[in-house]
Amino acid sequence: LGAELFDMWGSLPPEYSNTHPWAGFTRFKEGYGTQFLHLMPSIDIIIRPILYKTYGILHAFREKFYL
Repeated sequence: LGAELFDMWGSLPPEYSNTHPWAGFTRFKEGYGTQFLHLMPSIDIIIRPILYKTYGILHAFREKFYL
């Protein structure tokens, strides 16, 4: 595709345990001859606190009962 840089967003540090839940997709990303960069983490900027809290409650409900 001609891309020189592609952000696959998220992986474990180099000394990760094979039992970690993210170990599988970290190995997948390493398979591309990856050079890992440590960047600033993403953050949420909350503009509407009531909607944000409502979303969090609904998301937790969905995780508990539908997955």
